[in-house]
Amino acid sequence: MNASTVHRLLRLLSVVMKAVPIFLTSTISFAFGPYPFQAQVDVNPWLPKPSEHVVLGIDDTLSGNTFDGSGFADLQIVRDGSVFNLMATLAYGAPQGMGLGHAHFDVDLGALPEGKYTVNYDSNGSNFVGFSLHNKTLTFTVASIYPSAFEYFNRELGHYFYTSDPNEIASLDAGTGWARTGQSFHVMNPEIGRNDLRSVCRFYGLPQAGLDSHFFTADGSECAYVKYYWSRSWLLETDNAFMVGPSYACGGGTIPLYRVYNNRPDANHRYTTSLQTRNDMGAIGWIVEGFGLPDYPEPHVMCVPQ
Repeated sequence: MNASTVHRLLRLLSVVMKAVPIFLTSTISFAFGPYPFQAQVDVNPWLPKPSEHVVLGIDDTLSGNTFDGSGFADLQIVRDGSVFNLMATLAYGAPQGMGLGHAHFDVDLGALPEGKYTVNYDSNGSNFVGFSLHNKTLTFTVASIYPSAFEYFNRELGHYFYTSDPNEIASLDAGTGWARTGQSFHVMNPEIGRNDLRSVCRFYGLPQAGLDSHFFTADGSECAYVKYYWSRSWLLETDNAFMVGPSYACGGGTIPLYRVYNNRPDANHRYTTSLQTRNDMGAIGWIVEGFGLPDYPEPHVMCVPQ
């Protein structure tokens, strides 16, 4: 056997050896799924009230390599007080299959009394193959009402201020030049138990910088920007003034919170859930700020409880 023949055989062997792991990996994934996509469990409505049914929307995958679909075949629910343990069985070709191994199904927990609840979800096979991606734990709260952030106005400064802190509310109501306007909006506290909330940063504009004002933002990038670039003008008072929804797509019991800016050196912002109030402020020269989405084309900065 000459050298060129040996080299051809070695190249052929190399090609075969490279192909073997690909074949084996594909076979293992197909036979033993679940495919490693994170299971998703959503609560609907996002902020349920005691009068509303709590419906869990669950998305999971059995395998990414089957084209005949998989879906929900069986579900076991064990409730222990405020904890719901869900074990789902997914199967190839199940009636609720959506193709490509993706399964969506809803679980109606019924109307629940006020309180904090935990859902532990698991699907078949996850422990066997060691995929924690098919385990999901979430918490949610059922509540009739939420705390309010009250709006105050200082005529001397021409500034607005907001707080949901009982101690600050008592101090402002005692007479400090600040008076309630009658407007407010609902907020959430960390105790609500949701693990997908956004914290609201609160900054104080320093008088030596010509400000003497407060600024709120739930946008992490905006909060970091102010802390980094404007630390000599704006003092971070808290990273957690209150909590709001996880995105700008309001719904499920949340509504948009609008923000306007006075466009003066002594920067001040007003926050309101009233589109009319926002428009009235714009008519007297305040600048409308925020983000727009297809479902809420009017710019807004947060989603707060309705």
